[in-house]
Amino acid sequence: MKGLPPPAVTQTAKGSASIQSQAASGRRGEDHPAVMRLKRYIRACGAHRNYKKLLGSCHSHKERLSVLRAELEALGMKGNPSLEKCRALKEQREEAAEVASLDVSNIISSSGRPRRRTAWNPSGEAVPPGELYRRTLDSEEERPRQAPPDWSHMRGIISSDAESN
Repeated sequence: MKGLPPPAVTQTAKGSASIQSQAASGRRGEDHPAVMRLKRYIRACGAHRNYKKLLGSCHSHKERLSVLRAELEALGMKGNPSLEKCRALKEQREEAAEVASLDVSNIISSSGRPRRRTAWNPSGEAVPPGELYRRTLDSEEERPRQAPPDWSHMRGIISSDAESN
């Protein structure tokens, strides 16, 4: 452990050596059980924080406790924190993030097997994937239908009066 003096070695009555760590006798603010419990609650809420930056300016464990409680409140915790509340809060946060990530343009319309774009859209205009969905939502605004393709340039190649074998 960095920053701690070497552990003191004392002799007991039977002559065996026992090691006493000064960190155990005089707890630092980071090792305080309430601070560790609040850190566990923050992790259970699904948040990962850099505690060195968050608690860097705090000099006592009371200051650390107030900063960690404020962090829990910022995450949405109300009242006394518990692991059950933290798990429920994590589920709510994950669900909200999933709903926020859904976008109309991300919806893939699947209609049978995939085909080439020119096969289903001979005009060459690319319709954004969400455009059809928006068009169904805004049913008042209808676009005029496009004219069917003109096949007159193909009359010499394809004719209905040609004999088939």
